[in-house]
Amino acid sequence: MSATQETTKPEPVAVRRWPAKEGGGLILIFPYMADSHKFWECEMWEQVGGHGTGDVGIVTRTKPVSDDEARAAVEEYARLYGQDPAVFRLVRKVNTRAAQEARRRQIAVWKA
Repeated sequence: MSATQETTKPEPVAVRRWPAKEGGGLILIFPYMADSHKFWECEMWEQVGGHGTGDVGIVTRTKPVSDDEARAAVEEYARLYGQDPAVFRLVRKVNTRAAQEARRRQIAVWKA
């Protein structure tokens, strides 16, 4: 790799499912990606509705999905947005402190 090529780490993404009483759809949670000036919120995406901002605590209201479902959801997301699925890393657990600090740094850059 040349010095001019940028190396990036895959973006962590948690794939979860809403309870049946709330539609049962899948939601992709990008815990390290700020989407507002509120550090407790992050970027999220649903098959119906698309991108949005949400409280990371939404994880407590949703259920994990199988690895196969998670991979399929990330592949669908990547295809829809013209991205390589390899830029995402599936996570089951999130280091909430590290994710919060990453979002705080992004917000600080926006405010600068």
